[in-house]
Amino acid sequence: AGLPVAAFTPALHPDDRDRIRARARESAASGEAFSEEYRLVQADGSIRWVYTRGKAYLDADGQPARNTGVIIDITERKQAEAELAAARVDLDLAAQAAGLGRWVLRPHVRQYHWDARTRAIFGLAEHEPPSTSRFLSLVHPDDREAVKAAMAAATDPGGSGTINLDYRIRRADDGALRWIEVFGQAFFEDGICTRFVGVVSDVTDRREAVDRLVRQEETLRLAIDAADVGTWDHDLETDDIRLSDRCYAMFGVRPGELITRDTLTPFTHPADVQRVQEAVERALDPAVRADYAIEFRVNGRDDHVERWLSAKGKVFFDDDGRPRRFLGAVVNITDRKRAELHLRLLVNELNHRVKNSLATIQAIAAQSFNGQRSVDDAQEAFSNRIIALAEAHDLLTRENWEGADMLDVASRVATLHGGAARFGLSGPSIRLSPKTALSLSMALHELATNAVKYGALSVQAGRIEIAWGLAPEPGAARLDLTWTERGGPPVKPPERRGFGSRLIERGLAAELAGAAVIDFQPEGVVCQIRALLEA
Repeated sequence: AGLPVAAFTPALHPDDRDRIRARARESAASGEAFSEEYRLVQADGSIRWVYTRGKAYLDADGQPARNTGVIIDITERKQAEAELAAARVDLDLAAQAAGLGRWVLRPHVRQYHWDARTRAIFGLAEHEPPSTSRFLSLVHPDDREAVKAAMAAATDPGGSGTINLDYRIRRADDGALRWIEVFGQAFFEDGICTRFVGVVSDVTDRREAVDRLVRQEETLRLAIDAADVGTWDHDLETDDIRLSDRCYAMFGVRPGELITRDTLTPFTHPADVQRVQEAVERALDPAVRADYAIEFRVNGRDDHVERWLSAKGKVFFDDDGRPRRFLGAVVNITDRKRAELHLRLLVNELNHRVKNSLATIQAIAAQSFNGQRSVDDAQEAFSNRIIALAEAHDLLTRENWEGADMLDVASRVATLHGGAARFGLSGPSIRLSPKTALSLSMALHELATNAVKYGALSVQAGRIEIAWGLAPEPGAARLDLTWTERGGPPVKPPERRGFGSRLIERGLAAELAGAAVIDFQPEGVVCQIRALLEA
């Protein structure tokens, strides 16, 4: 015996009652099978989901005679389905928020599903059916084979079962070139891929940002290399110091060697250690937070080379004011420092030479305008001597005031007073200091001026021989020079010594710590000079 149907009706959930009644009547009237899911309200008020499958049997008059079937409690399955549906909603929301498109492939039955976001990423119309061939047609030709290989590996039962790849596409609607990133997972049954699911995202902006960063880093690296810049990164919590290879080289240390703050200090030149330490302390002081900027010397540990370095850095502090990181760059400025020193020496040398030149001009003016000759003669003598001084300065300027060769000094004098036809020059290449070159040039110009006026150069047949060599005596190197005039008018010793003679015999001897003698021989003037090469 069973219970009447009416006894079950009150247990039906109110939202399902009408639907189940109607379906039961249809089955009873037609004798068709009955299959439904619905809820039952238990005596304690709880709700259970059940699945009912049954059939109504009719008698000979077509009236329902009997109804049989089964009822299965499916509450747990329904709960699982509800949780899965909720999870899918959450997944959809997360995917939308992240700009992800979802796709599902069932390779064994050739079913494809692309959601709206995936279609938008690939530029596909809403109702265009997706397919593997359509997908591959959008992939950039240079990336197509890699994509095919990755898909084959992911759906191979012997493979990893996953895909993770960046590739390029030409979007279907506008042809734009875009970078795509895909993540996917394949599922298998009996060695067959039955489901291949995943997400895609447009990562063009990220790839372009990475490319820009790579280009910037490469540009920075080239600039650092070109500028001979080294870099350091000091973790103040662990005391770990990382130096670039160029920075290692500046300290004369093999690249890669472990470096600490204590090991760097001995490399600093003793005279600069205190300045460097004070600069570091100001940078590390939370109350000061000074930028680290200092120039100092280091002595290379392995190569023992002294270098000048310019360091600039900055300390980064945490929210509590504690120093955490010390970053910076260092430049090898040794060449610049040498150039600055050389410039200071040149300026000092220039000041010295200007004073000497002014003193020389003052002496020339005083001797030229001493009242013992007419104004015209005095002016001519003064002009000639100033020209001689200028010629000597010209020669030294071309040599950067580092000295001159004796042959160049003699050749300049010969060129100004008749050239090779009137002068014979003989002697080895001897390097003179600037002071010696200037004094000898002035003396030779003075001798040549007198020769033009009174000596060998005053007649057509006259000739002058200038010969020089190193003095044989020991000690500091000295020059022996002989000026010989021949073919000119007979020579008589002057009744008084003029400025030119005094310049040579007295001034030259004193200036160059040597000796000078002028011999007024009847055949022509002979002047012998001995002078220090490095006066």
